[in-house]
Amino acid sequence: MTGSGRPDTSPLRTESGAIVVDDAQRRLDEARAVYRRQYDRGFSLSERGFDVPAQAILDDANTALRIAEHVYAAARGR
Repeated sequence: MTGSGRPDTSPLRTESGAIVVDDAQRRLDEARAVYRRQYDRGFSLSERGFDVPAQAILDDANTALRIAEHVYAAARGR
């Protein structure tokens, strides 16, 4: 975990510095893409005055991303 209490999700790199793209990295990348889409959706709803459903979407997106980060960190032994 980092000082913020969040798990270390820094990418695994080869000796040359390239990011290793394996199943763990792909799952985290997809979770981040889903989070971004959900965040955009929640933000859009909020801007249109639908605060309650927007907050629910944002809360769910945050929870799903945190879980994905913990799964990733566990797969990396961090």
